[in-house]
Amino acid sequence: SLAQLVPARTASRRYDKAIRLFSAMLGALILARAVDEKALSRRILETVADGGRSKLVDAPVHVLLKI
Repeated sequence: SLAQLVPARTASRRYDKAIRLFSAMLGALILARAVDEKALSRRILETVADGGRSKLVDAPVHVLLKI
């Protein structure tokens, strides 16, 4: 599960962070698909990926998003 990849001291904190990350990834995917501009779509995905990368341990966000 995504929660296992998120560093935190307690399982509850890992779970909360995983929910936040998954929500951001899903939102980025929805927005990226909704826009007509390919460059903007890519920028949305990369921006969220860059933010998520710092919260995960060696797990590229683009793999989780399957892009």
